[in-house]
Amino acid sequence: MTDALEVLVSELKETQPSVADQVIRSVMASNAGIIPHEASRATIAELLGITPEEYAQRIRGGEVRNQELFGYILDLRKSYKTALLSNAGTKSLEVRFAPGELDTYFDVIMVSAVIGFAKPGAKAYEAVAEKLGMRLDECVMIDDRQAYCEGARAIGMTAIQYSSMSRLKRELSAILEA
Repeated sequence: MTDALEVLVSELKETQPSVADQVIRSVMASNAGIIPHEASRATIAELLGITPEEYAQRIRGGEVRNQELFGYILDLRKSYKTALLSNAGTKSLEVRFAPGELDTYFDVIMVSAVIGFAKPGAKAYEAVAEKLGMRLDECVMIDDRQAYCEGARAIGMTAIQYSSMSRLKRELSAILEA
């Protein structure tokens, strides 16, 4: 998925930095399960001067599913364990995917608000590795955010920052063939 929230925060940093900081804090609290997703959405909507429904529509409207990436995950799953670690509210994945759909792609699905730990915190990555039954140094973390990749590397995982399918395939192949 593209990250409409990241685009929104980038825009706010340019025009209203203090509002951007408040949005980030609210999202982080929701991601860690400290506050309910609905409370975070209401707070952010109020900061933006719109309704929570308008905010949710703006975020969902800016998301586009990367079908090529999902196809690649299916190919990888034939030979490797796969996991999804999402910094999301408890219902965020439910509104984006059909029931059971993610089970097609991932052996393990962990949502930060449910487990109480969010990326880039070490405990989030450790929880996924444990659930997979793997050591940290056996895992490859793939994420489009540099901070999340750095968090994974800091505890011994290999990490690839996603920027394109061709680069991901090239970098992951090099790691898996080593």
